[in-house]
Amino acid sequence: MFGEDATEENGRGPARPDAEGERASVSRRDFAAVAGGIAAAATAGCLGLGGDSDAGGDGSAGGDDAGVSQAVEDRLAAMDREAKVWQVLQTDLTTITEGGVGSRGEIGGDLLDPLVGDLGLGSVLTGGGSAPVPNTPEGWAETTNRIQRIAGTGEGATPVVYGTDAVHGHNNLAAATIYPHNLGLGATWNPGLARQLREETATALRATGVHWNFDPVCDLARDHRWGRYYECFGEDPLLVSAMAAASVEGLQGGDGPPGAAGVAATAKHFVGYSRPRGGLDRNPAQISWRRLRSQHLPAFQAAVDAGAEAVMLNSGSVNGVPSHASATAVREVLREEMGFEGVVISDWDDAQRLRSMHGVGETLQDAVGLLLEAGVDLFMVGSRTDLLAEALHGLLEDGEIEEARLDASIRRILRLKERLGLFESATVDPDAAADAVGGNRELARRAAAQSLTLLEHGGTLPFEGDEDLLVTGPGADSAAMALGGWTVGWQGVSGDRQTPETTTVLEGAEAAMDGAVDHVSWDLDGAGDPAAVRNAAADADAVVAVLGEGPYAEGQGDDQRATLAEDQAELVRTAADTDTPVVGIVLAGRPIGIEAIRHHLDELLMAYLPGSAGGTAIADALVGDVVPSGRLPVTWPRHGGQAPVHYNALPGGGSDDPSYAFAAGESYASFQNDIPQLETATLEAPSLEETVELSVDVTNDGSVAADRVVVAFGEREYAPGPEQLPRQSVVGFDRVRLEPGEQRTVTVPCSIGALATVGGDVTGRGERTVAPGAYDLRVGDWTTTLTVE
Repeated sequence: MFGEDATEENGRGPARPDAEGERASVSRRDFAAVAGGIAAAATAGCLGLGGDSDAGGDGSAGGDDAGVSQAVEDRLAAMDREAKVWQVLQTDLTTITEGGVGSRGEIGGDLLDPLVGDLGLGSVLTGGGSAPVPNTPEGWAETTNRIQRIAGTGEGATPVVYGTDAVHGHNNLAAATIYPHNLGLGATWNPGLARQLREETATALRATGVHWNFDPVCDLARDHRWGRYYECFGEDPLLVSAMAAASVEGLQGGDGPPGAAGVAATAKHFVGYSRPRGGLDRNPAQISWRRLRSQHLPAFQAAVDAGAEAVMLNSGSVNGVPSHASATAVREVLREEMGFEGVVISDWDDAQRLRSMHGVGETLQDAVGLLLEAGVDLFMVGSRTDLLAEALHGLLEDGEIEEARLDASIRRILRLKERLGLFESATVDPDAAADAVGGNRELARRAAAQSLTLLEHGGTLPFEGDEDLLVTGPGADSAAMALGGWTVGWQGVSGDRQTPETTTVLEGAEAAMDGAVDHVSWDLDGAGDPAAVRNAAADADAVVAVLGEGPYAEGQGDDQRATLAEDQAELVRTAADTDTPVVGIVLAGRPIGIEAIRHHLDELLMAYLPGSAGGTAIADALVGDVVPSGRLPVTWPRHGGQAPVHYNALPGGGSDDPSYAFAAGESYASFQNDIPQLETATLEAPSLEETVELSVDVTNDGSVAADRVVVAFGEREYAPGPEQLPRQSVVGFDRVRLEPGEQRTVTVPCSIGALATVGGDVTGRGERTVAPGAYDLRVGDWTTTLTVE
């Protein structure tokens, strides 16, 4: 996996959503834990590149079986070979429904009793679009209960662990409240908020019989052309680490096991998934060992340190080796050096795709053997679990793997079930499910509000409320655009699928404004009436153009242009030609090229994929009940051809010159900060886990109360060499609320590990250290110097 030919990449709640009492910033304890995770990830992998792994040489597949209970050992001892084979398999719900394999329908069919009851299937998942029928809280609870009853309730019975991708709320359930996707959450720079959202998600999941969540995504946002870009929290390792760790804690209920209240969190996709060549999903990635260690591993280490019960592997290849078949990645790095002891799961059909996509493994049996050798514990299979079972039996019968190898994985799977409380009770109360799902819209509203990022501010906003508005554009009355992908369906709401209750931007504006709100429809396919827009715009005090993309997920969401559709650009130009101020609102899962219309916009508000309450939050911002406070968690390229681009690239001869820089974000307020001050200006041989406190006086010079995200960057113009340093790195951040005229001293713990680089010349095989010398720590336009001796 880590070949030497790799190259460096460049590239829930009061009505006021932003009230002071709701701020949840990064505590010093949380920050120190994250900083330590960055340091640990930095030192992972010092065994070298691509060598043979001795981890799991006894058949253990790596990891530590210490702490395995007698209950787990008793259940394992009671299993025959057949039961062991099926315990390491997971199938999609549609396999055991009345409609048959791959078809949605009520639970039942010819395979239900044999797979779950007779053979002892280890796990079931609801993938995108495969929700139980009926897709109601009660329907989910009754479906999962039936599975558990078939699995058995007697002494020694092995319950099924049920998983799903609940990546922005219980999002496969039509009755759920849908929260903002991760990219928008990243723009809040508020890990405490991420923790709250995951706590609510865990409550909803457990009430419907789901125990395992394939979340959080720990991948870095690297290429906005990629269709899963919005699933990432951002492009900075420290920000993503903090959000990932908080998400794990929220899902699992704190520092200990999830128990009967939390769900198992899954850090995904280990590792390097988000950097496919050309932004095309699962295209081969080339990422140097140095860049993997310094940029891509830290968020996974933070999730592991926060107690994540599972890790899902990248189903793409990195440096010529499919990640899910890499013993170096899984056994050496994840298990031995990062200290992960939980369940390693493949992504969807990855044993089959090892052959069909990557061309590795002459037979399916060979492919399954490679994944086992790498360290996979549980195989996620879309439908044909029989083929995987046959391959596993073949490996055992041919002596290619020992039964002890399966035993090691089964211990971890059973330990997970035990830690989830499933040995005590695996069923739920269907009558109580609805009460746990679909509430807390105020939390959803607050999350969407904190994510709103104001990129252009010409004074048109906020409205007084009595203006006459034209609201137009494809996103004006679209719930699907606000919800995004992974909502009821894999690629989002479409066709005859139920749509979660959602306030659109048009509905929000109609509720918030006292003046008239006119609407001219404009579809995503370009169907619209420019003349109607022109006439309505001329009669309005302002135009609100809601632009962006339809919902998508991987594959279908890959977009080489990643640019605003020409018909939407023409819509903006038509409205602007009337000299009526135009407020642009973007509903999208990535930055989209807007250079062609940027000069026509008096205001530009990036709303990301804000979820069920997005329209209300946006309307709150339009009338000033919310002051936008989001800051971009990514760099906004001018066009698709500029990708990949990120702020912490290595210095070089070119200039990225993006439309908007990383951490950009305006406000209706005006903020100033003084020169930051360090608690300690000189550190002698600091450890990478160390933090230093930086204090800065921040003043709200504006006339409205507002939140300010304070971001501290570390910079060094010249590295001692020969290894380069990134142009800049986030070393700390906090979020503070200030009244008009208020000044406050904000203390930000800054990570020393964020300043480190990996030695070893071109191979990147060296230790990660902070080179002696002077570093500028910057907040806003002011810097202070930290000297490392």
